[in-house]
Amino acid sequence: MTLPLAGLLCALGAAACGSSLLSQIPTAPSSSPKTDTFAGQLTTNGGTSFSFTTVASGPVKATLTDVGGGVAIGFSLGTWDGTTCHLVMANDAAVAGAVLSGTASSAGTYCVRVYDPSPSTVTDAVSYSVNVEYPGPKT
Repeated sequence: MTLPLAGLLCALGAAACGSSLLSQIPTAPSSSPKTDTFAGQLTTNGGTSFSFTTVASGPVKATLTDVGGGVAIGFSLGTWDGTTCHLVMANDAAVAGAVLSGTASSAGTYCVRVYDPSPSTVTDAVSYSVNVEYPGPKT
């Protein structure tokens, strides 16, 4: 226990002599917001999940930017286990402009899902587009 205290005293002594020890300590880089766009066709009773990986905790915002034909579809945000999107929040009647937002509690893999809700609202294939903003690679 005397070694860490001795090291601290030595560092304080160096700082007192005009050496800027703190400027030599690297700071952790911050994450940068990243946006992914997912698009496709949704069919009757269909659904598709898209995964994305955050590098840090922080805000996550998914926006349903387009739905062909003005149809209301299912739209959700959740956690990804490698095969399944486990829903955390959902909107079973989402139209273009719908937003789901939350906070990723840690770095990890999350997902957004679009689906034909029950009862079905998709009678013919409809196009959709989703933007997801999340903590991306550190700069």
